[in-house]
Amino acid sequence: MRLARRCRLHLNDDDYATYLQLTLNYSDRLLSQRQQQECLGLAMDGGDIWRAGTEPQPTNRTPLTLPEIYAVYAPASLLVDRYVTPVWYAVGFPGNLLAFAVWIRPRMRHSSGCYLAALAAADFLFLLLHLVFEMQSAWGLRTLNAPVICEAFPVVFLALQYISPLLVLAFTVER
Repeated sequence: MRLARRCRLHLNDDDYATYLQLTLNYSDRLLSQRQQQECLGLAMDGGDIWRAGTEPQPTNRTPLTLPEIYAVYAPASLLVDRYVTPVWYAVGFPGNLLAFAVWIRPRMRHSSGCYLAALAAADFLFLLLHLVFEMQSAWGLRTLNAPVICEAFPVVFLALQYISPLLVLAFTVER
């Protein structure tokens, strides 16, 4: 299996057929026999996940988006993504800005304050990038489909995700 880009799933024909067979074995209670046969028939249509259009020609098929896949296989996770994470953002954005403003003040600029200000800034940036990711994954907006952004986004996103525990570790060791 090869992952050319995270924005779109790319599989060769054999891996895609295996993926479909595993998916259908898991969800055979949810899909009728006819639907399973239609899905398996898509395995040899170019190696991507496709949604049938109004005509059966391969030229009239468009790729499934992540929200469409979630709606079929994990509807509860889509609801959590759409209704719980905005609460997380409503608390996280102002909380991290307030923490950064407090810890950057001249009176609080000792070494611990610098670590905590950096932690607040990293968490704020992580939330900002997570919002961009959620716009694509939960709402289906095409925010990460530009050539450079698609490749650079996971690097920056994961770096910001892992810098928070490292800052906490550094803060703990320094104390």
